[in-house]
Amino acid sequence: FSCTKALTGAMVMQLVEEGLVSLDDAASRYVPDIAAIQVYDGLDADGLPKTRPPRRAVTLNDLMLHTAGFGYEFFSPEDLAYRQAKNIPTLIANTYEAIQSVLLFDPGERWNYGCNIDWLGKVVEAVRGKRLGEVMAERLFAPLGMNDTAFVITPSMMQRRASLHMRAADGKLTPVPDLVLPQPPEMDMGGHGLYGTVGDYMKFIRMLLNDGDGANGRVLRAE
Repeated sequence: FSCTKALTGAMVMQLVEEGLVSLDDAASRYVPDIAAIQVYDGLDADGLPKTRPPRRAVTLNDLMLHTAGFGYEFFSPEDLAYRQAKNIPTLIANTYEAIQSVLLFDPGERWNYGCNIDWLGKVVEAVRGKRLGEVMAERLFAPLGMNDTAFVITPSMMQRRASLHMRAADGKLTPVPDLVLPQPPEMDMGGHGLYGTVGDYMKFIRMLLNDGDGANGRVLRAE
């Protein structure tokens, strides 16, 4: 799930290093659809969500810092109400439509955890001309030897997949073995879509701790 975010962030910072993007750029420069996202502005007399245009454009830096205004339906009643009113699918549907919800405040106004990094995944795809999973496979997984990490679960990965568990109000844990993200996903979700092993993720963490130096070469410059 959200461990995916750091990997997507690394792909964005590679773009910054190569001079292909600036963090001050408007995200709409690369993914025009984000410019259509409105700001939640309460409910009308019929109890339906009202919206207004944002005061400024969402930048890549806003998305990187979770200050763009996006939320998560499971943390935000406002986002959930907007989704229900507009028939927008849940984020774990792993579709592009699922991230086209609403801003909870104007870009840069404050911090809020949400689908920001999913939008950054679309930026990476737009600049590289490939799906996010392909970009990660070439520029991150191969150099680091992360052979067990992907958006699509291989048969070998499926055999070793850990079951998610849900905790009830009384504290009891119940396994939910059938809860799997859509396979193959319609969209590679930069904020939550990867499957992988602890060992693979440690290779990524070690790369960061070693100032970008991976198993088979440099992944990011130290600065």
